[in-house]
Amino acid sequence: MPMNRTRLSKAFTLIELLIVISIMAILLTLAALAAGDMINSIRMRDAIETVRSQFESARQTASTQNTAVLIRIYREPDEFGNLQWSAIEFGTADLDLDPDSPDFQNPEAPNFEIPIKSLGPIQRLPESHVFHPSTTYSTLLSGTAPLQSGTFRGVDNVDRPYISFVFLPDGRTNLPTTTNWTLTIVKAQDLLVSPTALPSNYTTLELAPTTSRLRTYRP
Repeated sequence: MPMNRTRLSKAFTLIELLIVISIMAILLTLAALAAGDMINSIRMRDAIETVRSQFESARQTASTQNTAVLIRIYREPDEFGNLQWSAIEFGTADLDLDPDSPDFQNPEAPNFEIPIKSLGPIQRLPESHVFHPSTTYSTLLSGTAPLQSGTFRGVDNVDRPYISFVFLPDGRTNLPTTTNWTLTIVKAQDLLVSPTALPSNYTTLELAPTTSRLRTYRP
């Protein structure tokens, strides 16, 4: 009997086990939240770098090759097939100005779209991040002149709407200086909660039309 009481006194009680399990569950939850925040932060930084590198490459190409360079911002299908503003491409204008050529497109024709000769693959934002579709926060998606709207059909036969503008050889863009030209990056999941509001976690990139430089604003 004394030996049995000694063994029982060294064992954990049910309440003690429940307390330990509860503490472990709380710690695991906190660790998961911290890991999720870290992943989101890394993806946001990658999204910012994607836009910055595409714009900078376009600016440098326009300067070094002394030619106008187009930037296209695309609405790409997500994993559910919904189109989201989430991809960028840059290239030169692929215009055939010979009226006798079979590829000639009259720039004065209604709904004329400047064809693009891509200088690299279309760059997509990291998973789960998109450009905010509201023109209040992403004025570069407004489609107002001189921004040009169009549709591009990919090899998958999906029509992708796009907005485009131009980097000029002298370092400027073709955008007027009377508007703050912005792109705001958010998580796609936040748009499901509120499609028009600005979430707490976002990044706004502002393009200076006279220098083609980007400034970054984060809350």
